[in-house]
Amino acid sequence: MNRLKSKALGVTLSLTRLFFVIGLSVYSILTTLPSLLSPETLNKYWPSFLPQAKISLGLDLQGGSSLLLEADVETVIQERVRNLKNEVRKVLRQHKIRYRDLEAKEEKVVFQLRDASQKEKTFKALRKLGLDFSVQLNIDQIEIRFTSAALQEQEKVVLDQSIEVVRRRIDEMGTKEPLIQRQGTNRILLQLPGVNSPDDAKRLLGKTAKLTFHAVKPTEGLGTIRLNQKITHNGQTMDIPHILDQDPLITGDMVIDAKPYLNQERNEWQVSLSMDQTGARIYADFTKANVGKPVAIVLDNKVITAPIINEPIPTGNSVISGQFTPKSSHELAMLLRAGSLPAPLKILEERTVGPDLGADSIAAGKTATLVAIIAVFAYMLLYYGFNYGGVACVALFFNLTLLIAGLTLLGATLTLPGIAGIALTLGMAVDANVLIFERIREELNHTKRVAASIQSGFSRAISTIVDSNLTTLIGAGLLYQFGTGPVRGFAVTLTMGILISMFTAITLTKTLLIIVYKWKGPQPLSFDMKEVK
Repeated sequence: MNRLKSKALGVTLSLTRLFFVIGLSVYSILTTLPSLLSPETLNKYWPSFLPQAKISLGLDLQGGSSLLLEADVETVIQERVRNLKNEVRKVLRQHKIRYRDLEAKEEKVVFQLRDASQKEKTFKALRKLGLDFSVQLNIDQIEIRFTSAALQEQEKVVLDQSIEVVRRRIDEMGTKEPLIQRQGTNRILLQLPGVNSPDDAKRLLGKTAKLTFHAVKPTEGLGTIRLNQKITHNGQTMDIPHILDQDPLITGDMVIDAKPYLNQERNEWQVSLSMDQTGARIYADFTKANVGKPVAIVLDNKVITAPIINEPIPTGNSVISGQFTPKSSHELAMLLRAGSLPAPLKILEERTVGPDLGADSIAAGKTATLVAIIAVFAYMLLYYGFNYGGVACVALFFNLTLLIAGLTLLGATLTLPGIAGIALTLGMAVDANVLIFERIREELNHTKRVAASIQSGFSRAISTIVDSNLTTLIGAGLLYQFGTGPVRGFAVTLTMGILISMFTAITLTKTLLIIVYKWKGPQPLSFDMKEVK
């Protein structure tokens, strides 16, 4: 007896399928309810063993902050032009080409030849720099600059890296469901739902967090830079200058972990660093060869600390100390774990959406959804009767709970366009049930046999429902592919709604029809009572 058989319908309803439908329906209700309860009610009355997650609301529904950031790509380009200048110098020296007035200007490196007969030799040597550069002779000056394709590629890489670092830093803050999107060629839209004061985010995003280790030089000369270390002593702040090797020993991308900790002996907060194999090897070799000499740790062009190397450090572990507070040490560790920004970020626009506006939107959405559901339920019950109109109402109800449960489980963010998508999919779910019952009505008028009409009408309707929903699904996919922001949110909700609508029409409605038929016996649909005898 593992199957409930309905010979009149010509189908069987297995207990497995019945339990699956019932279990899924109950689970969808249990997953949806936390989103409808207040936090106080949820904590006080909701059992802990039941699903606890609530649907994530977007910026327009729960309020929050929106920042429009601009990556300073020009700074990165100028830095790479300066690096290119060093590369050009090396190439000219390797090939013993005499030159003068070598300098980096805006987006190009220029110099003059002391011996004009070395022009061909110079062009041949500079080709080794790669295909990203063009070399031109302008009167008596040679110019090397990035090609347009190389500049565009660098802008794209810089923005992609910036988006990834912003995402890691925001994740470290514990902000739930942030929206991070590319805007044009050099801008990033950052939305933080539920964050009404973006000061912490602005402070973190305002730091490049470019970490480097440099050898300290005794005197200033070619290939050195002068950077200051800010020290506070007895309430007075002073800048201590350091002469450093321009080329860093270690860069931030070699750091694999950073943790804040309290040094009990010195009673000060520090940040410990762990390096990858390459960084550990370089640091071990350097500390072994420079015992008794200082090494400078530089963050965003400022020397944080310049400790003396007491002994070789073969493990690649290092410590940053710099008069940190507990909060600043945690922030620095977090920034180093998230990585450095390839370019400084500038805040172009800051916007805060109050929670009241979101609460009004939620209340309006709840009211509209409730009124729409009651109206649809009344129409279906009046037009198709209690038994089969009830089937449509139950299917529509679980269509809504499955959709909300699906959004909750996937961690998708519900926005105002998402509510529009829910309304649209509910309409499509009603259409599917109307289509099923109308096909049954047509079959009933033709054959006058109730069971055969239900079976045939259901089969004809399902093929039409699948075809119709597939075309809408394609449209939703295109919206997601080419849309941004709210359009994508609408596409996600619409796609989930379509899939759930097809599931409820194919599985849930059919199961309910079989249950009602077995419960009531071979009687016609109520709207055909006068037509079928």
